Amino acid sequence: MNRKGFTLVELLGAMAILGIIIALAGGVYTRVFENQKEHTYKNKVLTIEVAAEKWAEETNLGRTTTITVKRLVAESFYQADEYNEDTELMEVNDPRDDTSMLCNTIDVTIEDGIVKANFTGEKDCDLSDQEEEKAKVKIAAYEYDIVTRKVLKTLKERDDKNTILPWTRYAVLLVVEPTEEGYKDYTRVIYTNGAFSEEKSVEEYNTISVKDIKKENIDPTKYANAYLVDTEVLLNTEYNIAIDLAKTSENDKIYGIKSNDVTVRIDKEAPSITTQVDGNYTTSSKKKVTIKGSDGSGSGLQTFYVTTSPNGFDQGELMNDPTKPLIDNILEIELGLGTYYVYAEDNVGNINDNNNGRGPEKIEIINIDDTKPSCVISVTDGKLGNNGWYTSDVELTFTTSTAGSTGYNYYFGTSNSPIYSGGIYSGYVKEKENVTRKYIVTENGTQQYYGYIKTPLGVTAKCDTTGINGGKGLRIDKELPKISPKDNPKNLGNEDYKFVDNIIAICGVSGLEKVVCVPPESLKTGIYDVSCTATCNNGLSAATSFKAQHSYDAPYAKTVVTGSHSVTHRCYFTSDCWNTTFTGSIDPGCGSTATKCKMSGDSCTLREQWKWFCCSASLRPDTCPGGNNHCSGNYGECSGGDCCETVNEKTYGCPKWSGILDGISYTNISAAKSSSSKNGTCYYCPKGGTFDSRDRKCHF
Repeated sequence: MNRKGFTLVELLGAMAILGIIIALAGGVYTRVFENQKEHTYKNKVLTIEVAAEKWAEETNLGRTTTITVKRLVAESFYQADEYNEDTELMEVNDPRDDTSMLCNTIDVTIEDGIVKANFTGEKDCDLSDQEEEKAKVKIAAYEYDIVTRKVLKTLKERDDKNTILPWTRYAVLLVVEPTEEGYKDYTRVIYTNGAFSEEKSVEEYNTISVKDIKKENIDPTKYANAYLVDTEVLLNTEYNIAIDLAKTSENDKIYGIKSNDVTVRIDKEAPSITTQVDGNYTTSSKKKVTIKGSDGSGSGLQTFYVTTSPNGFDQGELMNDPTKPLIDNILEIELGLGTYYVYAEDNVGNINDNNNGRGPEKIEIINIDDTKPSCVISVTDGKLGNNGWYTSDVELTFTTSTAGSTGYNYYFGTSNSPIYSGGIYSGYVKEKENVTRKYIVTENGTQQYYGYIKTPLGVTAKCDTTGINGGKGLRIDKELPKISPKDNPKNLGNEDYKFVDNIIAICGVSGLEKVVCVPPESLKTGIYDVSCTATCNNGLSAATSFKAQHSYDAPYAKTVVTGSHSVTHRCYFTSDCWNTTFTGSIDPGCGSTATKCKMSGDSCTLREQWKWFCCSASLRPDTCPGGNNHCSGNYGECSGGDCCETVNEKTYGCPKWSGILDGISYTNISAAKSSSSKNGTCYYCPKGGTFDSRDRKCHF
């Protein structure tokens, strides 16, 4: 029989194995959790040590001491974890066991100016209580103007637990005002600074509350709980302020002397400045200036002002950006030629101006020659022809720029190597001077002239004539061309000929540009004049002329047949015969149609005098030479109200002709010869030719 499920023994075994696994996992989890807490604790200790080092630096600690975590919390150098309502204190808890760390001590040492804090891990609650007791002797601090007897601003509020006052350049007014029960009934106040001590009795002096401290004209000497601290230059000292609590039945546990410390820091000394400038000559437009400042043991350097005015940091032109933070109290700036003044300001506003008994640091930037020399070679006189060629003597002017503080040497001549002697002109230009030299070039040809400049600092410049005339340089050709014909006259016979082939033209160094003849080639018209002009590349030209003559027979070009034709005109009247005019249409019978006809006469009875005029007719010249000519004749009356008559057209001579003969175009030339018969032929020859009917050719 098959069974499903587990036996009791199997279940007990599985549960045992599961228990072992859970136990092992729990152990692993516990170790991980404990390791995490240990890691958190180490990070917390490291943070406390950093806070203690910061406390020592800001209090200007000058000795080895031991403080507690509670003091760091009370003076706001370390942020607590939580507020304990039972103790009314902020708590710092140990992450390993959640116990308080307020009593834990930190040893703070100073070796070779280096502050180091070491969290001891030990507890000293008596020291912690003393620090807590100090905090109940509450002290306020204010900037105080001893001239106007006015409070300027608050340096420390009464309930502020930080005992390190910020730096100020004014006197400091200290006011003690306990607020805890049992601490208000004090009989005297003792102010101690090192070996110096001053005591004020409450019975002898009044007391003042911090809420009244900002009233007008406060005199601290009249109050037991007010004390004025001032110095001529610099003060960074811890003051101990103690109150004497009388023993009563109510404060038998806290009577006696209770005190608190406050560190007063007054800085009335302006920062000091040193500057460093390279004294060698340079070609840069500016020199690098290194400005170093120091505020000694005062409030610290805040910024520099580099200006052009000795009358104050806010006068003249400001050369730097004072809002940029300084690195190691150093400012590096580039300044050009001139005199500058450097002011330094510390963190409380002291500035080394004339109000502090000494003026600003003066900087004079000299030994800069940043003038970039230059020269120009230009044409100042000369006649410019074509293609960049001058056709006259040329005046060149060599001009240099104004010299810098070191001057420079110069050269002008034909050498393409940078030399500074010889040539056409050379020499030395003094500071703030320039030079202008002129030279007349008379030679024909392409020539180059060069100018060089060099300063004692090695700065050079070059100029030349390669850029003249659009980069073609100085080119001179003063010669006129020479032109003459090879043959004069030129006998051409029956030839075609280009007349430039009959020309000899010679130019100077610029070369021949072109020869143009009028006419350019033979006309085949007998004897005629030819004029030719030679132009050189410099634009100068000369002309010559000669005769050309032809001796040959030229064929006639065209014939036109003229004569008379019989034309039937049909007119269709639009009104009766007695009208003096009418409009109709005709068919002249010569290939075109006139759209209008006009009849005129004295009266209808004189029809034999009527004349018909063809209007707007477009007639072919071989049938009606000369264009729109009128036709005339006598007309008889026809049936149907129209008239019709057949007449002979007039006989006309040869018309003008336009066309091309032997490749030459002609306009409106007359016939060379025509027959006198009505059906004669018109002959046309090239200009100047006559037609010979015997050989039927044109002759010249």
